Amino acid sequence: METAAKHSKDLQNVTQDMRLAQNQTVNKLSQAPRHKNQGVNNLKGRCYRCGSKEHKAHECKHIETVCYNCKTKGHLSLVCQKPKQHVNSRQGKQVNKGHRTNELGTNESQDEALESGALENVSVEYDLFTLTKKPIKPFTTQVQVEGKKITMEIDTGAAVMVISKAEFDKHWPDGKLPLNGTNAFLRTYTGERVEVYGQCDVKVTGKDKEAILPLLVIPGEHSTLLGRNWLLKIPVDWGPLKQVTDESVENVVERHSEVFAEGLGKIKGYKAKLYLKEEATPR
Repeated sequence: METAAKHSKDLQNVTQDMRLAQNQTVNKLSQAPRHKNQGVNNLKGRCYRCGSKEHKAHECKHIETVCYNCKTKGHLSLVCQKPKQHVNSRQGKQVNKGHRTNELGTNESQDEALESGALENVSVEYDLFTLTKKPIKPFTTQVQVEGKKITMEIDTGAAVMVISKAEFDKHWPDGKLPLNGTNAFLRTYTGERVEVYGQCDVKVTGKDKEAILPLLVIPGEHSTLLGRNWLLKIPVDWGPLKQVTDESVENVVERHSEVFAEGLGKIKGYKAKLYLKEEATPR
């Protein structure tokens, strides 16, 4: 009895110690300092409503826009000075895998930055939701950039237009198109960070439209992606892209035409013997 009582008391002490440790951990997390939104680091010379250098605050079209971060009217979350809500933009939940949340917090905020043109000198992370070894042939289009026709993959999962350094050097060798530094960086769907080699503003010509747009250059050899920031400005013929055809099913049906033929099928290469009861009658 004395031994059982001693074990019971020891167990209670361990339980109390565990609860105390849990409480201390929770308190430590709850007392962690809140950091300010780091969307635009320096608003000097910029519109404090959207971060653009092209106009003043009283001329900004976002006077009535509601901030995604603090829910108040008059500015974008990109330039919000209140503490950023640390939420995973893909799932709407707190990040628990060690990955940083997007610098802009949400995909809506990324599109705010693209629309306002606040890309230069802005510390911001953009989604690059593209995967390699695609089983389906990607949709491509040709876009004229600085007088050169470049084939690009249409990728609405990519927030910005990106071109590899190898492809960039092929079209503009020997520094014919100078690159500037940038604080922007990319994040893939699986969480890997992709550094940006440099950026420059280029003249882009679509069907009946021209625009000066930012071109991001990334190291290595990759597909050239036509992201959302260019798709917002340059028209694309969406007709062929909206046609849904499943060639894989058609190929399977053609390859196994006997299986899908009308009537009863036959099994080749096998023999079977059936044993019937002598008194059995067909139904």
